[in-house]
Amino acid sequence: MPKSMSTFSTTDAQTPQGLLHVGRVTRPHGVKGDVYVSFFTDRPERTRPGAKLFIQNEWMTVTSARGQLSSGKLSPSQSTTWLMHFAGIDDRNL
Repeated sequence: MPKSMSTFSTTDAQTPQGLLHVGRVTRPHGVKGDVYVSFFTDRPERTRPGAKLFIQNEWMTVTSARGQLSSGKLSPSQSTTWLMHFAGIDDRNL
């Protein structure tokens, strides 16, 4: 995955124009497709396995996620970093 891809989420998968910016893919981890994602959200449903995120014009499904969301509101300059894996991404190189 290219460096610093934006990550979006929505409750309506049919309306990409209604997407909400919830984080950024920051860098790869290892060689099996895991990536670090910095989230700007305190909504746990956006980080759970099964969540769908819109990354580089494609819907991707979270298959594993390790991290912890902030219990309070995040300011725009704050984020929490998670180690994530997406379905179909099994290699560091796309």
